[in-house]
Amino acid sequence: MANVNLNDALWEINNEYRKRLSLLMGHMKLLEQLLKMQGNAEPALRAAIRRVRATLEEMDADHHDWRHCYFYQAPEGDNRRRMVTSPEAVQLALRTFSAMFSDHLHELDRVTATMADLPRPAPAMTRVIKGSDLWEMCLDGVEALATYDHFVHDALSGKSHRLQQMT
Repeated sequence: MANVNLNDALWEINNEYRKRLSLLMGHMKLLEQLLKMQGNAEPALRAAIRRVRATLEEMDADHHDWRHCYFYQAPEGDNRRRMVTSPEAVQLALRTFSAMFSDHLHELDRVTATMADLPRPAPAMTRVIKGSDLWEMCLDGVEALATYDHFVHDALSGKSHRLQQMT
């Protein structure tokens, strides 16, 4: 493994996961609202989207709990929480993130299967600004989370930090 600052890697891993999960949750919410406004989407499709959103909200709650148990520490006498910094706490945070993500991966497999089985709404129903398609954005978001382990690997090997410095 390259000489990696594990504190920086932990910070990147947490923030990128938060970003990807939040983006997908937002896209799914917009998709559900758009289908509801259109009024002619199949009830089964809308119900499936609601179930996917509920799964994502559970994952979000897990991530929130993980952050408050393992990512943050409250210094004595201070009401503000800060990211853990001791090598032991950082290692524990990384291990517990890995376990949490493994559980989330099983959920994401179900979400991926659900999305693959759903009848694709007409593109005219899911088209949003600048020619983007909200359905495709949701599928891309699920894929971005399902392959998140690649980002974690890159962050832990130092590739992620070097890429950010280059851009």
